[in-house]
Amino acid sequence: MTLGAKYPPARETKWRDEREAAVISGLSDGTTVRDVVRLNEVLDQRERNLTLFNRLPAKSPSRAILLENVLDQLLSAKRYEEVLRDADLSSIFSREVKRVNEMSATLGKSATTKDRVERVLRERTVSTGSHYFEALAGVHNDDEAKTLADQILKFDSTETTKDKLVQGADRAGDADLVKYIRSK
Repeated sequence: MTLGAKYPPARETKWRDEREAAVISGLSDGTTVRDVVRLNEVLDQRERNLTLFNRLPAKSPSRAILLENVLDQLLSAKRYEEVLRDADLSSIFSREVKRVNEMSATLGKSATTKDRVERVLRERTVSTGSHYFEALAGVHNDDEAKTLADQILKFDSTETTKDKLVQGADRAGDADLVKYIRSK
């Protein structure tokens, strides 16, 4: 009897390791990268996503796919430049808002379901925007950070969103942006 037959996570680990090797070698596609991310989540080994991210060249398409899954870890480590590398932040946030609007338009007439789904989509969009806002605060690019904050607050001006932006600017050590958000 094999270890995988006795202990199913061993099978998943082997499968994940094979896919990680394909990602590192450049012989994979986006689906393989996403498979690795999901397996690391299932195996409660999310830190492996950051390890994989670190092993890939800066211009790797796989690294770009992984970025969304390691944003929190990069921000915690204050690796702001990597979060912002080659990012068109206005475009990223606008694309997220467009996606929310398109998905909301396709939801059925059930008010309860629609409200719940829209709330989750809005929270995710604000979260994405606030991550990039924090990175901009971390490199003290206040002009672009203010522009992005204004876009985020136009999309969702709740106190929860303002608090999220204040917390990001505070973690990044940008007191001017904290004041800016509080003045909104």
